[in-house]
Amino acid sequence: MSIPVRITCPSCGGTEFAFDSEAKSYDDYVGAPCATCGHKITDQNVRDQVEAAAAKHIQQLLKR
Repeated sequence: MSIPVRITCPSCGGTEFAFDSEAKSYDDYVGAPCATCGHKITDQNVRDQVEAAAAKHIQQLLKR
């Protein structure tokens, strides 16, 4: 099972990031600057967003 997660900038909410090459995994977001405000995404930023998405998905499954 895969859970889609859209990584957003924790500073401005932006969804566009400057990558050296195409992002193929969430790890590729680490260190990438937000195209809007320049905030560099940290490993913790990615983990927090992935964990939140997983928790939300599990809650939805349990409500069925």
